[in-house]
Amino acid sequence: MKKLSILIIVILSLIQQSCNKEYDDSFLQERITSLENRIETLEELCKQINTNISSLQTIITALQDNEYITGITPIIKDNETIGYTLTFSQSNPITIYHGKNGTDGRNGTDAPIIGVKKDANNIYYWTLTNNGITTWITDNDGKKLPVTGDKGEHGDKGENGITPKLIIKNGQWNISYDNGATWEELGKATGNDGKDGANGDSFFKDITEDWQYIYFTLSNGTEIRVRKYCTISIDIDDSNLAQIQPNSTYIIHYTLGGTDAKEQAIIKAITKDGYKSTVKESSNTTGTIELRTPEIIIPSEILVIVSDGTENTIVRSIPIGIPNNQIWYKSIDKTTSVIRDPSSHFAPGYLDANILSNAYENGKGIITCDNDITIIGESTFSPLYQGGIDDLTHIIFPSSIKRIERYAFFGCNSLTDINLYNTSSVSIGESAFSGCSSLQKLVIPSSVSSIEKSAFENCSKLIELNLKEGIKNIGALAFSNCNIHTITIPNSIVTIGGGAFSGCHNLGKFEGKYASADKRYLIINGSLKSFASSGLTFKYEVPEEVKSIASYAFLNCPIRISLSNNVTDIGTGAFKGCEFSYFYIPNKVSTIEDFTFFECKNLTTIVLNNNITSIGMSAFLGCSSLSNIELPSNLSNIEMGAFEKCEKLKSISIPNNVKSINESTFQECTALENITLGKNISFIRSQAFLGCEKLSQIYCKSQTPPSITSNNCFSQYSCTVYVPIGCRDKYVNSPIWNKFANII
Repeated sequence: MKKLSILIIVILSLIQQSCNKEYDDSFLQERITSLENRIETLEELCKQINTNISSLQTIITALQDNEYITGITPIIKDNETIGYTLTFSQSNPITIYHGKNGTDGRNGTDAPIIGVKKDANNIYYWTLTNNGITTWITDNDGKKLPVTGDKGEHGDKGENGITPKLIIKNGQWNISYDNGATWEELGKATGNDGKDGANGDSFFKDITEDWQYIYFTLSNGTEIRVRKYCTISIDIDDSNLAQIQPNSTYIIHYTLGGTDAKEQAIIKAITKDGYKSTVKESSNTTGTIELRTPEIIIPSEILVIVSDGTENTIVRSIPIGIPNNQIWYKSIDKTTSVIRDPSSHFAPGYLDANILSNAYENGKGIITCDNDITIIGESTFSPLYQGGIDDLTHIIFPSSIKRIERYAFFGCNSLTDINLYNTSSVSIGESAFSGCSSLQKLVIPSSVSSIEKSAFENCSKLIELNLKEGIKNIGALAFSNCNIHTITIPNSIVTIGGGAFSGCHNLGKFEGKYASADKRYLIINGSLKSFASSGLTFKYEVPEEVKSIASYAFLNCPIRISLSNNVTDIGTGAFKGCEFSYFYIPNKVSTIEDFTFFECKNLTTIVLNNNITSIGMSAFLGCSSLSNIELPSNLSNIEMGAFEKCEKLKSISIPNNVKSINESTFQECTALENITLGKNISFIRSQAFLGCEKLSQIYCKSQTPPSITSNNCFSQYSCTVYVPIGCRDKYVNSPIWNKFANII
């Protein structure tokens, strides 16, 4: 290589001033300062060039390794952009500088330009442009120098690429191909006179970008493009999947984000296990995934694949079905719902696994536990035990659930959807969902084996009920006081409790197993279990095939009911809350059970056959229109509260076989004026006649004063007491009886 002369010539003669103090050396000082500034500028340029060379090598490496640029930040100096800092998905950040090409001083040469160029073998090699001539940079053997090294085999490290370096030494451009071990002069960096031209970009002519790539244009015209990191993303609202049912269609909404490539985005949905999905685009950024469920619901997933139209692809998994350690739900304000702490002093509510988290995400609440959940404990979600909080709208259970305990969701008035499809074998406890007054539709899948007493009682808006084959037991009052219009009983049903569908005023017929010929009632072994009254306007005569009336069978019935003489038994609460005014008890019935006519407020007349021996607790409580009743002579037992609050009852005669007037038997019978107590009455218990303010006459047949067990048996003692002849003194001297002013 040709050796270049030293750039700086020290002119000693200028220092000679003949000791003349008036000699002006300002010109010399300006030249020296100018020279120093030019050298400093060139050194800065050289530093930037070397930075660019190293950065260019990183760019080529990223290109070949399929990396992408994750960020580009301008470098600002004196309010001008002089370069950029680039970050990569894997490689370290780099800095590049740019500018306009200029020439050095009048006698200097253009700065040498290091570049790269792709050869026919698709490999990038280094190039050198010096004095306008571009050549390949070669080694001592004449081989072109690659920008990046070859990749090694598995277990071997690939060779490093060669990075040229430039320096200014003795006013000359020098280049090294061996990391500075040896240097080769290229030409002058500064001229002998004249000012440097504007320092230029050593090889980056232009840097541009679009939504997909950043383009680097080198001074030799080579264009290199490196893929940008495309922050393609998709937000999915899969909250509708919190209540999936078989053979149904559900809509999943999605929104694309994070990229300018939305017009090119490609979205696919893949399903299995009998599920089918269809993607429907609404715009460049929004759309829906339509999911069709199969006949049998099993846990599965939807794979959503999103591509930006190039190499960027993301995959999202949407679970179908619920993990065994989770419970999903929705709440009114889309916030976490309260689940009662088992350590609470209210009853034993709990899950049988420890709760790890309770968070609201992707449109639904998720309760996550450390183990499979098999039991939803007593009152766990009931707002009655949570300070009145009632925000739960949807609930979905995992397949591991075996038992939902009593009152678990009692009084959840906002609950509209209960999903049991994921369960494999579960029983629903007493009153578990009682009082869920917003529930309108309910499917009980075959996985539910037993529905216990009052499980869905008073779900007043429940219109559609679908019972699947596989259910075996339905408890008493299970769906009483609901708004069901029709019901089909599956063949799998073995037992139905009394009044399971009573009080459903819009229920017009029963279908399926155990339905009567006229579809008006359910009958099992001669026992009428529930009655469908809708469409009947006045009276219904129960057919002779009916031998017994189950508990609560005619609960809240709005029409008159006539029983045949074949009926032998009437169960507890059988006619509770009915609206008829007249009723006849068939001759074969011997017992009136507890609550049988409880709060039959229109009942004015009831005929009791002479075979009746017992009247149960609160049997006629609240029959506020009952003005007269003749108790049969064989009656021997009247339970507490039997005639309580019969507000129009004026007279009552207790048969001789009755031995005790129990607690509250005639309490609050405010119209009661006279009573006759049979000769075998031995006890009158607490509050028996409390509130009977109009009581004026008491006829006692017993020669021995009945024992009054409490001071509050009567409200007043102004009435006249008639006792057997010769027994007055006994009554006058007996405790509490002696309070009555008139004993005759």
